[in-house]
Amino acid sequence: MNSERRAIFQLLTLGRIDAAQAERLLAAAGADRESLWAIAGCIAIVLLAKLSWLGPALAHVVHAAVAGAMPVLHHALSMYMGGQS
Repeated sequence: MNSERRAIFQLLTLGRIDAAQAERLLAAAGADRESLWAIAGCIAIVLLAKLSWLGPALAHVVHAAVAGAMPVLHHALSMYMGGQS
């Protein structure tokens, strides 16, 4: 339980606020959290949209890395299998 909710329940237990006030405070604390999730979701969507132009370049880099590693992998596998390379 986060500190805001704990503080609200303590105020309710001490009788400093009534149940209706506690309910409103809990709803307000939850609304802040929902707003943060909405903002985080929007940021994620924007970042994914921005990364879409990077896709072809990233695919080229990965392809080049794999193609460059193939001779090394072939040599390692042939040595493991007991062959000469």
